[in-house]
Order: sequence, then structure tokens, then C-alpha cells
Amino acid sequence: MRTAPTADPAPAATPHATDSAATRERALLWRHQSLFSAANAAGAVGLLWLSAISGGGPAAAGGIIGAALLAFVVAGPVGALAVAHGSRRHLLLAASVTGAASLAAVAVAGASPGTAWLIGAAIALGLARALYDATATDILQQLVDPTRVLDAMRDLTRRFGRGQALGLAAALSAGFIAGPRGVILAAAALALAAAAMVTGHGARIDLRPEGSVPAHVAMARAVRVIRHRPTLRRSVTGGAAAVAMGSALSALLILWLRDGVGLRGSLIPTLILGFMVVRLARPALLAMALRVPGRVLVALALGLQAGTAVAAHGASGIAGAAGAYALSLASGALLATLILQAHRRAAPRAVAPGVGAVCGMAWALAAAAGAAGAAVLATGLGIGQAYLVLGALAAGGAALTITPLALRPLHRS
Repeated sequence: MRTAPTADPAPAATPHATDSAATRERALLWRHQSLFSAANAAGAVGLLWLSAISGGGPAAAGGIIGAALLAFVVAGPVGALAVAHGSRRHLLLAASVTGAASLAAVAVAGASPGTAWLIGAAIALGLARALYDATATDILQQLVDPTRVLDAMRDLTRRFGRGQALGLAAALSAGFIAGPRGVILAAAALALAAAAMVTGHGARIDLRPEGSVPAHVAMARAVRVIRHRPTLRRSVTGGAAAVAMGSALSALLILWLRDGVGLRGSLIPTLILGFMVVRLARPALLAMALRVPGRVLVALALGLQAGTAVAAHGASGIAGAAGAYALSLASGALLATLILQAHRRAAPRAVAPGVGAVCGMAWALAAAAGAAGAAVLATGLGIGQAYLVLGALAAGGAALTITPLALRPLHRS
């Protein structure tokens, strides 16, 4: 066995399957994954909200979103290499502390921090997430029995989704009381809680069984797997289109609330209503999505995003805004299922976590492009017209995605 210098002697059997200490480490990772993703979700809302009330326009919103995503993409491979040679416990702790420190710095800054300051915090959040995700990928590769890795990935993805829900709930509660700075402080507190939980890891978190695949090797193999599997490749490219559109719509959300239906008075009720609608409908959405092909999921996500844009353009008041936001969240739920389907198409199974990591970076790059595109459209046309353009693009993408399936029976006949 290869272990980190501080690790306890490992048993001769396959530790990822039989070692109760390794099982404990994985379970603890699952729990602080929720806190870390909650901090990221709340932090993103807080930074965008603070930018909006400080006078930042579409370019600032696109810059904040794009900076975090590009930092995540660029740092992903570096994080995978770092975790191959360093302590997982230390890297998880560094990611959580970096997120907390960057958010706390913004919260205690002057009354109106500049866009450059907010973008810097977004970059720090992106770097922290890249380091955290690379470490989680390495743990999935090396501390999980290969026969259970897909179930473990599903559980970790579910934890990530729960964390985002927790982050939104924290943002809504803190924002209602203290505005965007309260949201950012709540996000920093969640990141500190994740850091405190990381300190509970024992030496077995750094266990590296002989013959297991490090994260950076799995990611390199995953690129080849994606390139040679057409179904997986279509999931990646189709998901990228839907993620780019979702990011473009998100970049305009808070700005639209500020300019259209009022920020402080309508943002909180809007997000609460939209969030509640999707949380109630999520089980049905996921049950349906697991039974349809990936191409159909992409088309449905794009269709919902087209509806989001149209609803946002014509909305007036809280109910209309909540409906638009609920449609946007529903498209995200479908894309989460597409991620799980992409994982299950990964071959060989031993590099499935690497496939998930590569998909995440590809979609983050697409999301950064979508945020930049939304900023350009809104600056040139205004937010209302930008929504119409994005709606037309999403509807066209949905039609192009679903048309080959509709024509397939004709070709067969």
C-alpha cells in the first residue's frame, strides 16, 4: 500500500471496500460537501446582489459569473495534480478557508466595493471550488469500491444539490434581514463550518490503495473516453448548450429584478416562491428525466429556458418573476439528471469520476461564455430585448436538438 506519511498502516484487503475508517472518511466528505456547495451558492447570490445595488450593470454581472467559472476551469487540472501529491485533508481545508476568507473580505469592505473587488472574490471562490472538486474526485477514485462508484457519485451529486438548496435558503433568510452583505456573511459562515468539519477527518482520508487511479490520470483518460463514445460526447455538447443558456439567463436575473419589479421588495419573495415550486416538483422532474434519452433532456432544458426568457420579458410583479425563476430552476434539475446519465455512460467504470470532472469543466466553460454573451446583449439591447433574443436562441436550440429524434421513424420507414 502507498499511504501518506501520516497515514496508519492499511490492511492488506481492498481498503475501499472493507476499511470502516475509510467508510467514515467518505461519509464525512459527503456531509461537508453540502456545506461547501451551500457557501458557493449563497456567495454567488450575494456577490451579484451587491454588484447590482452598487450600480453594476450587465457587464459586471457577466464578469463576476465568468470569473468564477473560468477560475474553476483553469484550476481544475492543477488541483488534480496537487491532490495526487498532497494531503487531501489539507487541500479540503484550504479550499474551505479560501472561500470563507474571500467572502468575509467583501463583507467588511467599504460601502460600495468596486467591480474589480467583487470579481477578485469570485475568482477566489472558483479556485476554492476547483481544489475541492479535484479532491472529491480523487477520493471517489481511490476510496470507493469500483462496483459502487456510480452510486457514490450519485450520492455526492445529491449532496451538492442539497447544499445549493441550503445556500439559497441561507441567502434568502440573511438577505431579508441584512441585504446582500448579510448574504455574503452567511456564505462565509457556511464555508467556515465546512472547514471546521474537515478538521474531523482522520489519517485514512489520505489512504491511496495500490493500483488505484489518481484523479489527474482519470481525467486524462476521461477525455479519451468522451472523444470515442458518441452518446457521451453528445451529452457533453448538448449539456454545454443548455448550461450556457442557463448562465446567460442567470446573469440577468438580479439586474432584471432591480430594474423591472424592484430589488429589495421583490427579490426575496420571488426567490422563495420559485424555489418552493421547484423543490416540490423536483422528485417528479427527476423521475421523468431518468426515463428519457439525454437528447430529450437537453431539449426539455432548452425549452424551459425559452419559457423562462419569455416569462421574464412579460412578467410584472412577484408572481410573474417567481414563475420565470421556477422555470429556470426546473431546467437546472433536468441538467442535473443529464450529469448522472453522463456518468453512467462512462467506460470503463473505474474512471467515471474523471468523466464527471471533465464534464463539469466543459460545462463551466460554456457557462462562462453564456454569461459573457448575456452581458453583451443586455448592454447593447437592454435587458428586456436580451431576454427575447435568448428565448429565441433557446427555442431554436431545443428544436434542433429534438428534430433528429422526430425524424428517426421517417428514416426507418
